[in-house]
Amino acid sequence: MSRDGSKAWKWSRREVYSRFSALLQREKTARETLAREDSQSPRDDGGENVVRSDKTTEKPQSNRSDFEVGDIRNSAENGARGVLRRLAEARGAAEGKKRKKREDKPVKPPRERKEIPAEKVPFSITEFEVRGLNHARLLSLLAEQAHVRRVRSEGTLFAFSVPSREKPKIVAILDTLCYDYKIKSERGVLLALLDGVRRAGVVCGLLAVVAALVIFPNTVTSVECVGEWNSDVARILTDSGIVEGRVLFSFDGAEVAEKLRSLDGVVYASVEKVGTRVCVEVRAEHRSDSFVGVAGNSVTATKRAVVTRVVVFAGTSVVKYGDVVSAGEEVIAGYVTVGDEKVPSAAAGEVYGMTYTQYSRFFPDTEIVAVKGASRTYTRVTFGNKTPAVPEPPFENYVLEMSVARNDLLIGYFIHTFRYTEVTYEERANTRTEEEMKALATSAAVTELPAESTVISVETVAKRVDGGTVVEVTVAVEERIDSSAM
Repeated sequence: MSRDGSKAWKWSRREVYSRFSALLQREKTARETLAREDSQSPRDDGGENVVRSDKTTEKPQSNRSDFEVGDIRNSAENGARGVLRRLAEARGAAEGKKRKKREDKPVKPPRERKEIPAEKVPFSITEFEVRGLNHARLLSLLAEQAHVRRVRSEGTLFAFSVPSREKPKIVAILDTLCYDYKIKSERGVLLALLDGVRRAGVVCGLLAVVAALVIFPNTVTSVECVGEWNSDVARILTDSGIVEGRVLFSFDGAEVAEKLRSLDGVVYASVEKVGTRVCVEVRAEHRSDSFVGVAGNSVTATKRAVVTRVVVFAGTSVVKYGDVVSAGEEVIAGYVTVGDEKVPSAAAGEVYGMTYTQYSRFFPDTEIVAVKGASRTYTRVTFGNKTPAVPEPPFENYVLEMSVARNDLLIGYFIHTFRYTEVTYEERANTRTEEEMKALATSAAVTELPAESTVISVETVAKRVDGGTVVEVTVAVEERIDSSAM
């Protein structure tokens, strides 16, 4: 039962909506009925539409009594109000339960973060900002107690930095003088590291990034082998650490390939690391009971030399270290020996020998020297591919230097610069020493040697002749002397 003694109903939401809609329709019908009946009789709307006469007129009566009309209105209004009241009570009860549930739930207090005292961390800097006047007096007082740095004074703002270990002294002085101040920042390498250590998530994230950037690129995710594969190859790769899932901070593919080539029957091997994959290629020799000869040309020497090295790719070497060969002499023959039989084959290889090169240079007692003097620069600007005319030289003897600069800003143009330098010639005595002349001659002789040659020894001899000195240089070099190098 409810408080007023009436029976309490439990309606579903759909039933509440249907009853409320029915009551609204009933009220609407009642209002339309009353409006239709009222329109059939004259209305008193303030005296404007009432017919005035001396005779008393009676107001026409409607078909319904006042009691019936009021009953219709009251029942419709009371039904709608009851439905709305029940909806409001149900909503209030639901919100009350939610509010009580939230109030009963314990609220976890926010975690207070403890700041690291910067004055206890070495190599830290504290920056202060002070508002007030008499900055010079304040600076002198602070400088007596601490090492003040980075001072800045703008109007009433006075900013400075001190080592964090002297922070308590500064705070005591500012509090005593009643200055309005604040600590703008506290920074330092160790302070930042300690603050980062306190953040476990940040540290874990940094460690994960380091692991991804450092460890993963050196991890072997797969080993791909092409060619011959046997237990000996697998053993060498395993001993060298080339195994899936292993981290290799140091990788020497040439050393591993050399170990693979040392196996019996292996003629070629290569080991390369491509990203996180290791690619291994091993090729074995193909044995045959019969040989087919392939005729080829022999390799000959191109100049007279003393043999120092012979690298045979095909054929058979007919010279050895220390042999003296002449130009056109055979050094690699076009055959291979199989048992006691010589089978024709192609001849290829590299033959190195020691050769001698002589160079001489004459240094006169007196020489004409060009002396540079005054200079004058002319500048010309052109558009497009036009080339300006060369200005007239201002000197009789000169050296001309030209340069071109291009500017593509907005409208492209070229800046041509002509620089004339006056030159006079003087006759001067040769003041170089014998050692200086030998050094100049040796440098010139070595400069004329082939790029692939290697200097073994240098001999210089200086001779006095009429009008000057002659320096003779003999250079012994090792270079390729086989015909295939040409």
